[in-house]
Amino acid sequence: MQVGDLVKLKHCVSDMHGLIGIVGTIPEQTILAQMDPDLRIYVVWTSKGAWHMCRRQLEMINESR
Repeated sequence: MQVGDLVKLKHCVSDMHGLIGIVGTIPEQTILAQMDPDLRIYVVWTSKGAWHMCRRQLEMINESR
């Protein structure tokens, strides 16, 4: 997975309220950043804000981007 991929959320680990300011600017459930390649932790945008997500807790929903 990489930044810009659309994913399906299974479980939210912890929120990142500092990113709520970009609401409405990108599609919901889009990977915004890869925080730690070793731990495979990503920031994923949701309607409630951005969330840290572990890769094993994400499902790809669009692999054709």
